[in-house]
Amino acid sequence: MKCMAVTIKEATLADADQIAQLGRVTFAETFGKLFPAVILEKYLNHTFSPTKIRDSLQKPANYFLLADTSTGPVGYLKMKRFHAYHESESPDQQAQLQKIYVLQQFVGTGAGSALLQKCHETAQAEGFKELWLAVWHLNERALQFYRSHHYQFVQDSVLQIDSLSFKMNIMALHLAG
Repeated sequence: MKCMAVTIKEATLADADQIAQLGRVTFAETFGKLFPAVILEKYLNHTFSPTKIRDSLQKPANYFLLADTSTGPVGYLKMKRFHAYHESESPDQQAQLQKIYVLQQFVGTGAGSALLQKCHETAQAEGFKELWLAVWHLNERALQFYRSHHYQFVQDSVLQIDSLSFKMNIMALHLAG
């Protein structure tokens, strides 16, 4: 898909409903086929409820970005400050890229890269030395996206959603500075 003009802004409480909707739609687009319908609906209702997103937006450790185009919001990112991927690591120097979702029809337009670039700039400006994330080990498109932005494999992990287990790759980016 062709690159398009994307505006990245820090999300506010006023954006909670849009983020909740983006989260529901993009998660279902990307991972819906992996879940029985009942488990998927339960997860979406819990994780992407407007109330939960509002609560999350108000936590000082959380940082949300919204990708907007002339057609409206197309994606969002959530970074969690001071969050280490391993107990032996120093949480004051690490942040977690917890969520980055772009509507399927806008994947490949540069929206994801713009969100990631702004997140990198913010994390670096705030003094973090490392940004890490967990990605499903079979999501080849996402793995390639992160590799193209210089993330490197660190270790395996397991994500449990209801009765389902997913093997995840922990990837990290060392931030200069």
